[in-house]
Amino acid sequence: MSNVQGKISGSVVATILVIGFALVICTPEIVKASPTGLTGQSGENVEQMTEDLKPTILYREYAKYSDEALKNGLEGTVILEVVFAADGNMKDLKVYSGLPDGLTESAIAAAQKFRFEPATREGKPVSVRGKLELEFKLPKSAGPAPAKKRESETVYAMSATLRPTITYRENAGYTQEASERNIYGTVILTVVFRADRKLGAIKVKSGLPYGLTESAITAARALRFDPALKDGKPVSVRGNLEFSFSM
Repeated sequence: MSNVQGKISGSVVATILVIGFALVICTPEIVKASPTGLTGQSGENVEQMTEDLKPTILYREYAKYSDEALKNGLEGTVILEVVFAADGNMKDLKVYSGLPDGLTESAIAAAQKFRFEPATREGKPVSVRGKLELEFKLPKSAGPAPAKKRESETVYAMSATLRPTITYRENAGYTQEASERNIYGTVILTVVFRADRKLGAIKVKSGLPYGLTESAITAARALRFDPALKDGKPVSVRGNLEFSFSM
């Protein structure tokens, strides 16, 4: 029986407001997987990417924010599993860890436009399997904060005495793929509990693969709460939501 729990904790993070873009990192395999000498969909031999055996990226396309993700203030990282083939083409692209609001689709579209020189072994090109990490991050506003700011616009750091009261929480469900792979752990989201009883910007502080991050975000958006009170008035606070997945 799977067990999924959510809890909240305090965290201080600067307010993020304006349009951004995605940063891209090419990484070796970081999960327990099949040993070196895998077979791709085309039947070719595929090795695991390492620090010494990896492709050289010649051109990278930045993934664009969707309007919905911008509106929701969503931040996080999409991780794609791909084969950088010896013929210079990207193959067997799979989503290892995605994000909602169209960001996974944006990451895939950007990845498909990458150009690279294949990894080489003893001077010969070889196919390698690794990961592409596309980070969606909204840059901070460059301008200073307004001199006069209404109380309702201020976002406080959540604390033991300044926190919302959760009135309804929805369990984050296991995906079939995560269950089959015995994936467990905790998704941590940094969120704004707004004074108007709505959830504000969501940032994925720590995610899990195979749909669990998306499941946690969906559950977080279904939360209902009474806002934190300061001097008897509702205020917005920023803190963490944790969703623990265990088999």
